[in-house]
Amino acid sequence: MKNVFLVPLLSAFVIILGFSQVSHAQVFVRDFSIHRSDELLDRAESRIRATFERAEALQERAYNVTHVLVRFKDQKRAQKVLLRTGESVGTALDTYWGRSDVLYAEPDYVATQSSLPNDPSYSYQWNLMNASGGIFAESAWDIANGSGVIVAVLDTGIAYENYSSFRLAPDLAETSFIDGYDYANDDSHPNDDEGHGTHVAGTIAQTTNNGTGVAGVAYGATLMPVKVLNRRGSGYYSDIANGIIFATDNGAKVINMSLGGSFDSSTLRDAVEYAYTRGVTIVAAAGNSGSNRIQYPAGYNDYVIAVGATRYDEHLAGYSTYGSFVDLVAPGGDSNIDQNGDGYGDGILQQTFGRSVDDFGYFFFQGTSMASPHVAGVAALLIQMGLTNPDDIRFAMESTAKDLGSSGRDTTYGWGLVNARAAIDSIGGTPPPPPPPLPPPGNEPPVASAGDDVTVLDNDNNGFESVTLSGLASQDPDGIISSYAWKDGSTLIGSDAQLTHSFGIGSTLITLEITDNDGATDSDTVVVTVNAPETSPPPPPTPSGQPLYFSPESSGSVGGISVANEDIVYFDGTSYSLYFDGSSYGLSGGALNAFHIMSDGSILMSLNSSESLPDIGSVDDSDIVHFQNGVFSLYFDGSDVDLTRGSEDIDAITLLPNGNILLSTVGSFRVSGLSGRDEDVFEFIPSFLGSTTSGSFRMYFNGSDVGISSSREDINGISIDSSGKLYLSTISNFSVSTVSGEGSDVFVFVPTTLGESTSGSFSAVLYFDGALHGARSVGISALSL
Repeated sequence: MKNVFLVPLLSAFVIILGFSQVSHAQVFVRDFSIHRSDELLDRAESRIRATFERAEALQERAYNVTHVLVRFKDQKRAQKVLLRTGESVGTALDTYWGRSDVLYAEPDYVATQSSLPNDPSYSYQWNLMNASGGIFAESAWDIANGSGVIVAVLDTGIAYENYSSFRLAPDLAETSFIDGYDYANDDSHPNDDEGHGTHVAGTIAQTTNNGTGVAGVAYGATLMPVKVLNRRGSGYYSDIANGIIFATDNGAKVINMSLGGSFDSSTLRDAVEYAYTRGVTIVAAAGNSGSNRIQYPAGYNDYVIAVGATRYDEHLAGYSTYGSFVDLVAPGGDSNIDQNGDGYGDGILQQTFGRSVDDFGYFFFQGTSMASPHVAGVAALLIQMGLTNPDDIRFAMESTAKDLGSSGRDTTYGWGLVNARAAIDSIGGTPPPPPPPLPPPGNEPPVASAGDDVTVLDNDNNGFESVTLSGLASQDPDGIISSYAWKDGSTLIGSDAQLTHSFGIGSTLITLEITDNDGATDSDTVVVTVNAPETSPPPPPTPSGQPLYFSPESSGSVGGISVANEDIVYFDGTSYSLYFDGSSYGLSGGALNAFHIMSDGSILMSLNSSESLPDIGSVDDSDIVHFQNGVFSLYFDGSDVDLTRGSEDIDAITLLPNGNILLSTVGSFRVSGLSGRDEDVFEFIPSFLGSTTSGSFRMYFNGSDVGISSSREDINGISIDSSGKLYLSTISNFSVSTVSGEGSDVFVFVPTTLGESTSGSFSAVLYFDGALHGARSVGISALSL
């Protein structure tokens, strides 16, 4: 989680950073003795050649290309010697080093002033400077900028492209990107719909020296956006693990994860091990608990660099998690104080968006989420300089960090505050020696592939159907496949690469066994299912004409009326009307996240964000208010019953006949005696309601028990009828045992049992079909019968 601090006047600042370049600086060299030994001369030649090779590797104009510097034995100082036409600097150096009258020859290198960027708001980025609290990026930029290194940002996405309603962040316009993936929505456009990921990405590689905005640590790096958190800033471990593997398999050398969860997981541990063993440096935020509670993946210390957060004065930020698993600290900021006297709280400044995905500005954020990308950026600088092994990269940063707190590593600051320039200097800008050659490989076994599972119909209704299976995708990496064996149980049914066989009604498990020319074997299985012919089903019945009240997910038009996400729309089975106009009662700034229509026509509602309402003042997104006859009153105070975390914003509500409240939240929840996820519904049994709310909780509906478990199937609307049937909607597409649909549909669950062990069935017919009734474009954010 993060705190956001908007600086509305930042774009009005005009800050001129003047600097100049020294194109031919003098290079002072110690006076060598004319009588030095050949061994010393060889050492000098070796050192100068290594420096020249490093300058060439940087692929920049690092030296003059029209002359070289030569120190002859009879002269006190080096002389400029012009190159012949067509002669290269390297060729000239070889020539002069071979002469007996030459002490040394070297290029005339270019020196520059420290690389202060010309981005006008850079003066507010204390975190990057060569000063108190900073990571000394300025002096590191004299040597490296991360060019050629791919850094994967596993987060809420990045504002990296103009696609659909999404826009490229203006201050990322010249940043290099490579294709990523969106695991939160299962598509290939990992655009940011929350803002967190774009801010994090900017710290790593904001476009720099473009005369706009601010700078990034490794501004020459290439960013890979991998969206693993949804628009509410939460996500499943499975999506994060998939994102880690995707980034590794697609060329990322650094992975930054400004995220974390409280639970250890084999799935997540295996993923970071997979990346680490393939040479990827993994950096993760330590967490914002203000305690020593371990957060994952940062807690996987064998594979991950865990980063805590410091303030401008280099003290640990009050929110930062600490403990033995923390490896380094980096600037995370403290927006509550202005220690550097620049007129703003000491947060971390980068570009992201505000209320909408095209509303860009420069924002001060704070948190270990902001600290982690500093370390990821420094890792990219080290990789550009030639380090490749994650352990070497970790050691370079840890061994040169500014020691804070107790001497050496401690449980507050780890090894200390990361220092970009010191880390680069520690490796001398020279890559480590290459690893020894691998021994000649032995025989690699073959890899069997029996193809995808097959499902067919018995078209001629004779109880059998002919199916062809193929093992042609099997391969042997260092030889040939000498035999194929298709088996039904232990019975051999084919010995060719392809098999055509008649299978009976039902499912049959077939095993393909292959053997290579060295006798190594492998196997794979495929399931063949033959279904009896299907009779044409009757046409689906017309959707029920019972009334439905819903709040739209987005503004638009439905049934000829204009609606916004603070309104409630009434559908009578054929036409629409506006039931509640939120903007008329001061809700134009905040959408309805949940509501319930009472029997007297009054409304219970929960808002999408904190809001100041007439009659009652400030309410939070975990509260429920009652609206009747134009007057608001507090009905349920979520903070009184421990609904305080960001993932516990109320997403759906309804009332049971006995007055108990059914709730669902935007993410995982944990209250007294009960925890669950965003596909669950829990029941609140009140003792008192209003400004002093108290009572107890119990599970009412366990979504994962009945197949509601995808990250897209977060319940955002719930209602219940007199028979106990549940009417549900989700934030995006859903698919359960007998019905599937979109975020604009309402489906019905008929319970057999409820509570921790939920069972029952889903109606095969949608209660409300958003596409059929013209509501697909606005969607459903909340509902009530």
